[in-house]
Formats: sequence, structure tokens, C-alpha cells
Amino acid sequence: MQLESVSVLIGAVTESNVLEKTVAEILALPERILIKEILIAYPAERVTPACKSVLESIQNDCSHPDITIKVVAQKTPKMGFFSDLFKIASGTHCVLFSSDGAMPVSLIEELVKKEKEYPEAIVSSSRWLEGGSFGDYNRGKLLLNRLSQIYLRVLYHTNLTDMTNAVQIAPTQLMRCIQWEQTGFSRGMEMVIKPLRLGVEIIEIPTQYTERTEGKSNNSIFELFDYLKVSIKVRLMTKERIIESPVA
Repeated sequence: MQLESVSVLIGAVTESNVLEKTVAEILALPERILIKEILIAYPAERVTPACKSVLESIQNDCSHPDITIKVVAQKTPKMGFFSDLFKIASGTHCVLFSSDGAMPVSLIEELVKKEKEYPEAIVSSSRWLEGGSFGDYNRGKLLLNRLSQIYLRVLYHTNLTDMTNAVQIAPTQLMRCIQWEQTGFSRGMEMVIKPLRLGVEIIEIPTQYTERTEGKSNNSIFELFDYLKVSIKVRLMTKERIIESPVA
């Protein structure tokens, strides 16, 4: 397997200015990044008017003939939109990215660079790896995240440092063959621990993270119970149960 083309997958709900800026910066990345398309999913019942207006503007922009931009109403609820985008992605590899400006768009270039070296692996970003950081992050949430990483490392017998962050690049076919079940915020963790259970190599690179400057996050302390439940459930799953269909 070789990395021949990249699909960038994004979800949008309440973002507007930062979404427009993110897409513009992705389009400005060097040609060697091999971006073929940008796929953006939004929930028709929850998207804000400002966000929808920006999505329509992005969809109608024909000034970038080398990169296709598709905006679709998601069918799978909440964070499950990635499953919808995996089905229509045409790149050999997918970058899963955020539209809230929490991580720099330059991270995409670093992800692709490393994936070219290890095209069958998943390259995931880490806020805890040396060189990474949390900027202006709530201290309570930071401590909770740190404890969660320690718990997951012990549970999954791994040296990975950031297992709740799904900003990553992965082979498209691999993403399609896994049975994704979570639609809440634990989906980010699921997208790390299920490949890990399958024995997929996961390589981390550092990233800087800042709190979103626009839009609203619906993550809450109650999501912790879901994280705990999902982490144990996946740990006890057989590999056959995780696979939805064979990798082509």
C-alpha cells in the first residue's frame, strides 16, 4: 500500500469564521500533501444558520479545480459523521481533522509526511508527547485527561500517550472495515482503541492544542461514564467482532 491521495474529513455544527479559515488554510497546503478532496459533514437538524451559510459558500467555491469540496448532511448522528464520510472518501488515506481551530492546519502536513513513511499504519496526533501542549486548557479537565491516558495505557498495554484524540491519518480501507459504534465523544477514543486491538501500528506525533475560539462544545463530565464503558467493552471484544468487513 502506498499513500497516493488524501481525503480530509471534517464535521461542522456551530463554527463559521474559523471553519472558513480552516478550509482556506487546507487549500493553501503544498501540493506534495496530495490532498484530493475535502469532505465536510453537518447535522441538518442542529447546524447553525451562520455555519450553514459558510458551508454553502465553501461548496459553491470553484476556484480550486484540483481539490474537490463536498458538503453533505450526515446520516449517522453526532460524532458518527466520520462513518458517513469514510463511505464516500476516494483518497487512499483519510485525515480526520477538526473545524474548531483547536489544532493548527500545519499538523495535516506533518501527519501526511509521517504516513508516507508508514502507509499501512495510523499516524495520530498527541497533545501529551514531547513537543505537544495544551494551551489555555482548564486545569481540572487537564488532570482528568492525564488520568484517563494513564488508565487507558494500563488497560490496553500500550505506550501511546493520547488515546482520546482522533485527529489522525489512516488508510481509508482500514477505516471502512472496522465496525464503528459510538456517536458520542467517546468516538474519538474508539477510533484509537479499536485499531489498536486489531494490531494496527499507531505512530504518534506531537501537536499543540488550544481551546476552541468559536462554536460550542457539548462535551461534559457525564461523558466520562461513556468513556469508561466503551473502553472496557472494546478491550473485551474479539477481533472478529471489531471487523465489519475484510480489508480489500
